[in-house]
Amino acid sequence: MTTKTKPKPPPNYSYMLRLLGRSPTKFPLKRLGEYLAEFADLLGEENHPRLVKIKNASIGVQAKVAEERQQQTHLRLVTAKSEPTSRAGKCLSRIQQMIDTDGITEAQLQDRAGNVVYLFTGQKMETSIMPTLYQSGSVDGVVTGLVGADETMHLHLRDYLDRDIRILVRDEHLARTLLNHFRRGTVRVQVQGFWKRTDQGWIPETSRCTASSFEVLDESPLSEVLSKFAAVPGNGWATMENPMAFWADLRGVE
Repeated sequence: MTTKTKPKPPPNYSYMLRLLGRSPTKFPLKRLGEYLAEFADLLGEENHPRLVKIKNASIGVQAKVAEERQQQTHLRLVTAKSEPTSRAGKCLSRIQQMIDTDGITEAQLQDRAGNVVYLFTGQKMETSIMPTLYQSGSVDGVVTGLVGADETMHLHLRDYLDRDIRILVRDEHLARTLLNHFRRGTVRVQVQGFWKRTDQGWIPETSRCTASSFEVLDESPLSEVLSKFAAVPGNGWATMENPMAFWADLRGVE
């Protein structure tokens, strides 16, 4: 008996302003509010945009516009791109200035299909302060693609900061095994090659690191892991009334 998987529901937003490489929990709330105000003005007050949610990992501000106002909002964004002196065009300019001031290297305005409606340029770090290093290391991410028709293939990973990382795979068996985990949880890939330092830490240079092996990471909920600890005879977790609260206090998590 085969079970049919339910189709994924469409996104519940119309447009998303993405500030890549920044976390909303580490971003000043007042400054985030300024981005929200400019984003709302860009979409148009008369279109009554509503906040859907703020995506974690990268800051992804998702806003929804009623179906009957979709066309007007689309035309407003077209005007913003083609007429810099228009009100909507000035919104784009102010958001760009804020991005430059905050040192954000990449930002996008996307529609609900994931298409980039507008790409903010961002300020790239100078190569003089972005050293490279040849070393072995590991990369955690979700397999989003494997491309290549010859002996060298390119593995696409999406890490927890929503960065797209490309790694070389020269072993066909390893490539086939990795492909079995396409969008099926997080894997840790062991690689060797050139790494570069960015404002988000060290990452493999695009297609300059080669994968040697990988492992599938356990994504069990923390409560389940602590329950397993508590089941071990003589383990201190078993005697605690609320081990989750104790763990949170140790880690400073609210």
